[in-house]
Amino acid sequence: MLAAKVDAGAARAITQFFFENELYFRYLDRVRARGIDVPVVPGILPVQNFKQTKAFAGRCGASVPDWLAERFDGLDDDAATRKLIAAAVAAEQVLDLVDRGVTDFHFYTMNRADLVYAVCHLLGLRPAHEATEKASREHGALLSRRGEGWGEGGRMRRPNTEPARRLRRHETDAERLLWLRLRDRRLGGWKFKRQVSIHRFVVDFFCADAKLILELDGGQHDHN
Repeated sequence: MLAAKVDAGAARAITQFFFENELYFRYLDRVRARGIDVPVVPGILPVQNFKQTKAFAGRCGASVPDWLAERFDGLDDDAATRKLIAAAVAAEQVLDLVDRGVTDFHFYTMNRADLVYAVCHLLGLRPAHEATEKASREHGALLSRRGEGWGEGGRMRRPNTEPARRLRRHETDAERLLWLRLRDRRLGGWKFKRQVSIHRFVVDFFCADAKLILELDGGQHDHN
């Protein structure tokens, strides 16, 4: 389907919304393996209402992980806390994508711009003029901006990400083996990230929920 659209002239693709970033990267691998090289923009859906989001996902074939349900458990009558959780989850997802080299995002606002605005604020975005505010109210606005913390063409970038990306590209054998055990919440349901920038340091593996950093010894990086 995507190949046919590209052949018909499409220059960009936007994904269905997802909550597990590994799904996006596996899909991107399949797209690139088919020789399709257009930008594939991840679709991000901040959760306005979990029950409605789960029902919506069921209708359009998207998956909702168990850990997301647990985040919203018991908050049916607490809209304020739901909004805080939703903004934090979406911001965490986007920051992880940014750390892994993604620069463009598509937000599904569902005609509710307030939560997307809060997410963008957490990401460091500030409206520069009325056009930006107007775009943020549109259904599924693509947000980009020039300024501090942003790269050429308004693409989002974060400081100190290049060392982390370089380490991911040249991971050691030990790191590769351990990542196979940690990725996709395979270790007790805990979410780990690899080669994470923390201030001026880059740590091998990081689990925010467990407040845990894992460092593997070895001299392969130095040798290389």
